[in-house]
This record gives sequence, structure tokens and C-alpha cells, in this order.
Amino acid sequence: MSRLLVAAALVWLGGCTADSPEAVLDDYLSRVENTLDVELPRGDRLENALPLPGKRHRRLPITDLRTGVLETLDFRLCHLLPLIAERNSSLGRVMKPSTRLRYELRFFDGLSGCYLQDQAHPLKDEAFSALLARIYQTKADNLAHEVWNGIFTSESLEKNLSLSSPPLPLEGDTGHGDSVRALQALGAIQTQVRAFEPGQPFFLPPGLDTLETRYETLYHSEYGSKLFKSLALLTHYLDHTAATIEAALERRPICFGGPTERGRILKNVFSRYYAGRVQTYLSRVHRQGGPWIEQLRAMTHDTGLVLSAPLQHYLRQMVGKNNEEGLWGGFQKALRHHTQAWQSVLKQCNLMPQAPT
Repeated sequence: MSRLLVAAALVWLGGCTADSPEAVLDDYLSRVENTLDVELPRGDRLENALPLPGKRHRRLPITDLRTGVLETLDFRLCHLLPLIAERNSSLGRVMKPSTRLRYELRFFDGLSGCYLQDQAHPLKDEAFSALLARIYQTKADNLAHEVWNGIFTSESLEKNLSLSSPPLPLEGDTGHGDSVRALQALGAIQTQVRAFEPGQPFFLPPGLDTLETRYETLYHSEYGSKLFKSLALLTHYLDHTAATIEAALERRPICFGGPTERGRILKNVFSRYYAGRVQTYLSRVHRQGGPWIEQLRAMTHDTGLVLSAPLQHYLRQMVGKNNEEGLWGGFQKALRHHTQAWQSVLKQCNLMPQAPT
């Protein structure tokens, strides 16, 4: 490679260290290009990744109760006055999404019990029963939306799903396990609320006392951001390597009826730089990323909620299961493309790796 190309590559890598995923992937691709004497335009490394839509596209509408409707002292009969006071305080009016989620679940737990008790044996008069029923129905209708907003408009999820983080490291802790467990805890709340039917007893989801810890985990781990970056990079380099091999084969055969010097060098690049370095990283991303993507998919698909068009498009692209143009599906497609390209050239050179006997 000329000095000019070396300099350009260094600029393109943006100062990546030699042990970063970008540097390892770029070194692998460069060796394939040099061996085959083919260099294609590289394009955008993050082509398949989309930024998270703004909060206004992620927030679901909530039916607000008329100001003052919950301030009647009659709600002492439901033991709700302390919670009402908490919501009406200066801090309560600016609750962050995670705090509001916990508050709404606690409030509905108390309201539900009071409503069912009043249905069986009126606590006061018909006017109070009618007011209680109206508030109960409004809060029941809002419940799934409150849970969604509490999760998906939070700063923690916003940071975890951004594209601002570096890719997952080649080695060391990725934060995968804690991140999956945090999503599972939030998903369990969603599942319990989805199963609730108005008029039936409401059971407060477990783990609310540790809810903030789950949000902190998602905020600090940024696993989703790192995973998205890794999947986009791997897709780009796998596809580009496959296209480089295919371009070389279309130009002229690499081998003629048996191994050639160029074929042996190429096999060495495959064994040493792909199998020895890239595949190890790829397997790690695939093994850890699959369950994480699946958990987020379970939380965002088939919810019965009406999501905005930008958010639906984002979810199809980033966690869609059968979308080969999306991030996860594109990664799987690129992996197959890469495998097929290598099989073509190694078979032509009679250098296919032998399966152990």
C-alpha cells in the first residue's frame, strides 16, 4: 500500500487503537484487498444504524384528570391522600419517567383496591362511587401507556440506545449480563400490566424498590449503543470483504485447477486474521447480542399500543426479526454473504479447511 493510502487509512480509522474492533476489522479487510489487488469504495460504516427518534415520537398520550379531581378529602377513605400530596408537590410535578412509573403503579395499586372495595360495599355515597369509578377507568386506560413512557422516554434507555458509544471491546466486560437483567426486570412490569384486566384485582409488580438501580445500570452500561455500533461495523466489513473477493473472482480466477501463491496467501489471511481474530469477536457479539436484541424486541413488538410511524420504522430497522435490511437481519445476511464468498475462492484453490475426523 502506498504512503498516501496508509495515511488515508489512518485518517479514516479516526485514531482507532491497534486493539480496537475497528482497527482489527480494517486490518483484515486491507489484507484481503492487498492480496487480491482490489480496492472498492468503502462507503458508510454505520449505514444500517438509525438514531433513536426524539422523545415526542416515543411518548404515548396520557389522559389527564381534571385539576382538583383528586384533591377531595374523601380519598382518605382510600388511603391515597399521601400519594396525591406527593404528586402535587413541587418535586412531584417534575417527576422523571422512572419515578413517575413507580408512582403510577403504587397509586393504581391503592386505587384498584379501593375501587373494588367500593363496588362490593360503597364507602360513602353515589357521587363518590361515580367519581371513584371514573378515576379508576381513566387510570386503568392509562396504565400501559404510563409503563411504556416510564421505560422508553427515560434518559437511561435514551442513552443505552444511542449511537454515541464505541463498539463492544474485543475483550473484557461488556456489561451484557447486567443490561439484559435490567431489561428483563422492566419487561416483567410490562408483561404484568398487559395481563391486567380492569375490574380484576391488580397486583403490584415486584422489584419496584430496586427499579432505580435497573435504570442506573442501563444508563451506565450503554450496552445497546455499543452493540448497535458493533453490528453495524461487522455488517459493513463482512459485506465489503465479500464484495472484494467477488470482484476479484469476476476479474480473473485466483487459482487454475489448484493452489497458487496468491491463493495460499489468501488462505493465510483467512486463517490468521479472520478465523484467528475477527471470528472470535464476531462470535462474542452474536452470542451476547442475540438475547439482548430478543429481550428488547419482546418489549417493543406486539404490545397492542399505537406507536408513532418514526418509532415503528426505527424498531423494524434496529430490532426487527425478519428484516434483512435491518441491523440484526443485515448482520446475519452479511455473515452468510461473507461465508459464501470465501467458500467460492477457497474451493477454486482447493484450499477449503478440512473438517476434523
